[in-house]
Amino acid sequence: MDVPVTSDAPDVGEFTYVEKYLLRVFDQQGNETASIDLSQFNENEEEYFYMSGMVADGDRGICVSVGNELLGISFEGELLYRIPAGEGIDGFMSLVNLSDGSAAVLAYANDYSDIKLLTVDAETGKLVDNEVDFDRSVYRVYPFGGDYDFGYNKGESFFGFDADTGKETKLLTWINCDVDGNNLSGVFPQENGDIVCLTTEYGNEGGTTNYLISLIKTPYDQVPQKTTLTLACVYLDYRVKSQILDFNRKSSDYRIEVRDYSEFNTDDDYSAGLTKLITEIGSGAVPDILVTSSLPMDVFGNKGLFEDLWPYIEADEELGGRAGVVEPFFNAISEDGKLYQITSSFTVRTLAGPASIIGSEPGWDYDDIYAALEKMPEGCEVFSVGTTRDSVFSDVCSLNLSNFVDWSTGQCSFNSEEFIDLLEFANSFPQTFDWEHYEWTAESDDVYRVQAGKQLLISMYLSSLYNYSYYCSAFGDDMVLKGYPGVEGSGAVFSMNTGLAISSACKDKDAAWSFIRYCLDEDYQKENSYSGMCTNKAAYEAQFEAQIGQESYYYDNEGNETKRTFTQEDADAIKAVVDNTVIAVGYSSDQITSIINEEAAYYFNGEKSAQDVAATIQNRVSIYVSEQS
Repeated sequence: MDVPVTSDAPDVGEFTYVEKYLLRVFDQQGNETASIDLSQFNENEEEYFYMSGMVADGDRGICVSVGNELLGISFEGELLYRIPAGEGIDGFMSLVNLSDGSAAVLAYANDYSDIKLLTVDAETGKLVDNEVDFDRSVYRVYPFGGDYDFGYNKGESFFGFDADTGKETKLLTWINCDVDGNNLSGVFPQENGDIVCLTTEYGNEGGTTNYLISLIKTPYDQVPQKTTLTLACVYLDYRVKSQILDFNRKSSDYRIEVRDYSEFNTDDDYSAGLTKLITEIGSGAVPDILVTSSLPMDVFGNKGLFEDLWPYIEADEELGGRAGVVEPFFNAISEDGKLYQITSSFTVRTLAGPASIIGSEPGWDYDDIYAALEKMPEGCEVFSVGTTRDSVFSDVCSLNLSNFVDWSTGQCSFNSEEFIDLLEFANSFPQTFDWEHYEWTAESDDVYRVQAGKQLLISMYLSSLYNYSYYCSAFGDDMVLKGYPGVEGSGAVFSMNTGLAISSACKDKDAAWSFIRYCLDEDYQKENSYSGMCTNKAAYEAQFEAQIGQESYYYDNEGNETKRTFTQEDADAIKAVVDNTVIAVGYSSDQITSIINEEAAYYFNGEKSAQDVAATIQNRVSIYVSEQS
């Protein structure tokens, strides 16, 4: 019904916002026996009185978590106990019921570095430490039953926990049951071993759908048999997870089973899962499909452990073969012409500066940077505020590592003039920067500093075309994407997002390709293009077509609003960089990084020459690479 609004409506005065938490108690017949206003227990009249959880506390009443306190409330509304977090406890994570019906809480302790199980002692009004610690990968705790006090997610798997023994038992892997464990809002175990769960799925065009799912415990020989392909990962990207769920639900012949090695991580070793996966692959226990993030694909590819994916791309008529992908990027991540992984998007790292000072053509060395700096106003710096010796060395060395280590041949070139020049260039920057006493202002921003002649170069991370327009506002029409000193081609460096690979020992390579090719699909990339530049050629071109003519607004150093339109010339400039970029960020093991940093410190501290340090790094890294190849 439409209600007319008239000018003579009564003045209702000011509004007062009131929020109440009511604890309503019902008997088994559904009759309400009590309605308890929890605000009466806000004795300090805190402005934000927020209830984060509750569980039954035996037959005494309810245990409620409010802020950093636990309140015990009888079914009649009487306060039974008030337990503060106490010393060493940073906050409460989840309330749980133990098998005897008593209340307990998982609490953060020791500056959030630990999760402890504490039992609520209703008689004394204290928390009792069960001397059981959980690592921080535990999340989403659910009430359970039977042999377990409660359950929780860790990685992609669901575990049951027995408080008496302090032991956890892996019960299932959600995605292998065609369920997204991150979208669960309830898990309800049944007496016969089945599990009922409530989940919410999100559509690509918005909106949600809720599902009540029954997982029925079934003997293996009674399950319809499909060819199972194993996918290994260390944490599962949500987009990959979505595609696995879709593939498994639609395929009548194949299914993908996930092994998420992140469940082996501990608070003492966050990379334990990655180490375990690398060790298993190195010993020959290679999964059918691999999510390649953080893995030494340069090393694995050289050992023949993974499939060359170029033949699959060339034979894929729907994709359009090599012409259907952004070939310069895939050439850059190939090893000796063999492509061991594919991905849906990539980014470009480069250096941008004023063409009138540094020249309009890519390709330069560190002496050219020094010469360009001489042309700038006095006091001008090369990079952003706070740039230090170690940050320059680490950043440029990691981006350019593939120029110094060739895993396919086992050759290293740290004793080259390029690496020695890098050491000397990095050493020209201050050792430290006093961030604690530095007051950041608008004048500290890269764009402001460039316009004011206080900064020569901007380290540009081209993850979207909008970034280009933004930095163009700093240089005006004088910006050039110059690249990094000593880097071939455009001087820029590719980096990739989540990659997928097929092992040479995969039991059905065509089936594996039918799955991983989704990340090269044009429609998929158009729907997920916010994370970088597309690798599908049609989707890549569509990104530029959509950006051309788009207007962006910025403010100059005088506070005046300026408008900039993305042009065809802008698109051509970026495409030229992509077309002429020939290297990608290479794999760097912790061991290589440790060797480089350890030896470089001798030069930075003035104990050895750059040449001597480069020679030592060359020797030590060459031995390591030889051992790994």
